Amino acid sequence: MLFKEEELICFNSVLDGNRIFGTSFSAPQEASEDYIENTLKQLGEHKFLDDNMKPTESFCLAVKVLEEYKKSQRYLMMNKMNIAFSKDKKNIICLCKVDNGYEMTVLKKELFLYEYMRNIPFMAEEDSKERSSEKKEFDEWYKDLESPELRNITFIQEFEQNKSGNTYILYQKEKQGYLYEPAAKLMKQGGSLQFRQLLLNLFQINSKKGVHNGY
Repeated sequence: MLFKEEELICFNSVLDGNRIFGTSFSAPQEASEDYIENTLKQLGEHKFLDDNMKPTESFCLAVKVLEEYKKSQRYLMMNKMNIAFSKDKKNIICLCKVDNGYEMTVLKKELFLYEYMRNIPFMAEEDSKERSSEKKEFDEWYKDLESPELRNITFIQEFEQNKSGNTYILYQKEKQGYLYEPAAKLMKQGGSLQFRQLLLNLFQINSKKGVHNGY
């Protein structure tokens, strides 16, 4: 589902009106007539309001998905995507800023990771060796980012009950995988198995189940 900022503000006003995780906008304290008219026009054009300006099923669905996103006790920020975990822990709700608004999508956790890993050939390798671990200052590590050989960089930060947790930076250089944890100043060089296991842990997926069953 793709929403304009004004539409998200409208859906959020039906709820508690508090900030939506991963966004920085807020509702205007005094909305002008032009602002209200423009928002209603957008809602009508996108079929969130019917011809009588009444909320449609799509409007109710959008509010329901946003409510579940906001009620999540656990989030991940993964590159530019904000990920909330549903109450049943089977699905995730992804909120991403795009050029023409915000995209919100509900997905099975396994399907999301499958699609993510499918686009990174390194993740499909069977190398299971964790080669080394070392302490590395952030400034020293940051210089590595200037290397043209770096690929598939993924920034992940955990949030639990609105409190920030661990940060992980995964990337590939030549045929080697790297994981940097800034808080611990710990650099790990590992095979794809360790990286897949980290992602499974972050998404709270049983490693025995994996991400390929059913696909």
